[in-house]
Amino acid sequence: VKYKGEERASHIKRMTKWVCDIIFYTLTTLFGYWVLWGTKYLPAELGGSGKCSASLESYPFQEDTPYIREYYLLQIGNHMFAFFDNLLFKRGERNFYEMMLHHILALSLTCLLYT
Repeated sequence: VKYKGEERASHIKRMTKWVCDIIFYTLTTLFGYWVLWGTKYLPAELGGSGKCSASLESYPFQEDTPYIREYYLLQIGNHMFAFFDNLLFKRGERNFYEMMLHHILALSLTCLLYT
């Protein structure tokens, strides 16, 4: 056994988080592709047949894309959890302020896109 005691518990906790993150981000990426597949604004560079500028063609009265609301709410929930997790439990870490800035910007941009 390479690690023992508290160090082992710390490594197990970190590895568990990494595995859960890989699963979550893989599933949300696949869900995002599924939601956007066939829309006019999924660009060819990402495997679609549209272009990004098409998303602004009927602004502010865009057509409703099925499940886009659920996708945004999933992302907003994820960013809110990460923000509060960082704020309440990771205050002593050396990258605390950098991660707070990241979470605030990610949450703000996602909420702005949702509205």
